Amino acid sequence: MADGARGDCDPDLALPRRAELDIRDFQGRIECPAHRRLHCACSGFFRSTPYPVFRTRATSVAPRGQLTATPSVSAGGSGRPRTISPAGALSHTSQRSQGKVHRARFLRCARYRKVSLQCLAGTRHATCRPGDTPAVHRTQGGRSMQIIKRGEVTKYAFDARDEPVLRVKQEESFQIETDDALSGLIEDDSDNPKVHQFVGDAHVEALNAAWPPKYNPVVGPIYVEGCEAGDVLAVNLEFIDPWRYGFSGILPGIGPYGESTRWGGQCAEPRVQVIEHLPGPSGKTRDGKGKYSDKLTWDLEPFCGTLATAPEREVFTSLLGQGPFGGNIDCRDVAPGHTILLNSYHEGGLLYIGDIHGGQGDTEFTGIADETRATVQLNCTVIKNKRQPTVRIVKPESIVAVGINLPMEHAVYDACANMIDWLSEDYGVKPQDTYIRMSCDPAFRIRTYQMVRAITIQHVVGAEYPKHRLSPAF
Repeated sequence: MADGARGDCDPDLALPRRAELDIRDFQGRIECPAHRRLHCACSGFFRSTPYPVFRTRATSVAPRGQLTATPSVSAGGSGRPRTISPAGALSHTSQRSQGKVHRARFLRCARYRKVSLQCLAGTRHATCRPGDTPAVHRTQGGRSMQIIKRGEVTKYAFDARDEPVLRVKQEESFQIETDDALSGLIEDDSDNPKVHQFVGDAHVEALNAAWPPKYNPVVGPIYVEGCEAGDVLAVNLEFIDPWRYGFSGILPGIGPYGESTRWGGQCAEPRVQVIEHLPGPSGKTRDGKGKYSDKLTWDLEPFCGTLATAPEREVFTSLLGQGPFGGNIDCRDVAPGHTILLNSYHEGGLLYIGDIHGGQGDTEFTGIADETRATVQLNCTVIKNKRQPTVRIVKPESIVAVGINLPMEHAVYDACANMIDWLSEDYGVKPQDTYIRMSCDPAFRIRTYQMVRAITIQHVVGAEYPKHRLSPAF
């Protein structure tokens, strides 16, 4: 196709209008055959390293799929064209030889390891489709499924301005591989893994260099077809397979006793506690065991600690963001087999997911549950023209109305009000009837999920009521 021509991009070669791509695993051709012009920029450009020659504009596509790009002079480049090879030579290296530093400046940011690729046709050409990008169809269990591999997309905020990294149909199953809450505190899954420490460790110090800290990475946004602002996005979690290892422990200053001198100060001492995840009867960790020590194991109960839609107007970090859109609520009922109901404020819903826990005790007192990487399979449906006060959860035998607030009693008030509204709107139970039952029906329960003392994080509870009670009493 001639330069500047319009038409569909070849799906085997084309890039989407925008995608984050880990070049280390890229083996395809970096070109859009319909437009033959791409824009490349380090995804971490505005927080870049001292070597800012990463913002470039492509001017042509060379033979054999090589992309010739001209670094932007305003970004610190020389303006001379540079070439990207199809095998993934996007890299940034520096070498010291005879006392001098020789910098080989290419297009991969050594700090962020990703670039942003965007077809310049923009909205004028909406039919550009992904080729070898993070969101691709891969064979899984004999069928084709969209999967985002770990490390291909990493975000630290719920931001409606983010370009979708995946587009799915309703009821389409897809998989997301998530990182742990500290972006790889345990580096490998060997029998003797390298484990970073909470204090005096370069890995954690790099996360703490930002404020709020770059904890709790998420993947997203995921665009769900047919979902619009004013709808409710129903997220159906199919399964969660935790990684071989998780970790818990004590972060200094976090939790109610994080600065306490009681008990000889043991609860204020930093500690990383590794928890090994052992496969269960299925051969997977989804029904496995958590090995806390040689003397203590328990059943894994994996769930998603952070699940959110992009808020309507504000941008929240994935660490501190909580609200009617969901967020980092560490609710152990956001679990496989349950349906999570979230308000949608934008076209596509714009779903974010991350922060998987292998298990958690009520309150998550230290602020660190069983934090782990995981593979999550899920699908989404849409409830049209509905708005709810905050998160709601449908379990096989009960429903849960979530409350998020400070102090704890106000979270309970909000959860109960959420439940009264829900039963009135969807089940025809009069508010007065529900209110009285909350005091006298033993089947009504309050669940404590998150009660962490850390920065601005709010407390999270759930009001739970069995489905066989969801009808008017009179």
